[in-house]
Amino acid sequence: MKKRLVIVFVVLFLALCLGRFIWFNEKYPDVTRMYYGQGEFVPLEKDVVYIDQMDGYEVRVNGAQVMYLEDFFQKYSVTEEQKAELYEGYMVPPEALYDITITLKNVDNTETGISFADWVIQSDDIWCDFHDVLYRIANPGVDTSHVALRTGSEMEFHLIYNLREERFLPEVWQNIQNYPMWITITCYPVKKMIDLN
Repeated sequence: MKKRLVIVFVVLFLALCLGRFIWFNEKYPDVTRMYYGQGEFVPLEKDVVYIDQMDGYEVRVNGAQVMYLEDFFQKYSVTEEQKAELYEGYMVPPEALYDITITLKNVDNTETGISFADWVIQSDDIWCDFHDVLYRIANPGVDTSHVALRTGSEMEFHLIYNLREERFLPEVWQNIQNYPMWITITCYPVKKMIDLN
């Protein structure tokens, strides 16, 4: 009797999960994707990353470069003290990283700002996260990845993203410099992605 009751509950549970899956996919269809090239300003409009609207802001990718950690240290004249902060605690530095130079422009937003930590870089089959410590090193005087600019102003930033060898197939890692990736700056209802290659 108990065995039958358990089987009935399992079947009901699986039926409810399947029903929820079907309902969700009908109610929330796949997002529209828009792809942009480097050098053009992309308006963020009413599209969101998580819950934040960034209407009134525009972003342009000025350049993007894959580099190894030692090259980053040399480019940004990283001190031993800064290296110690990088190696503190649980953090394991990435083998390589993406250094993306952007210009952020506030056209007419008086309410909100931008959280660079919410943006990711991705390919068709992988995404890579923001590195806050290296971001602060690459942007002296900027101590947060959450920024708000005055209306009518713009500013250049270096966004730094982790590239970890363990996340890539060996043949992809060998050619990581040419691997097609995009920075995703909005997720819904329109997913806006800027080419990094």
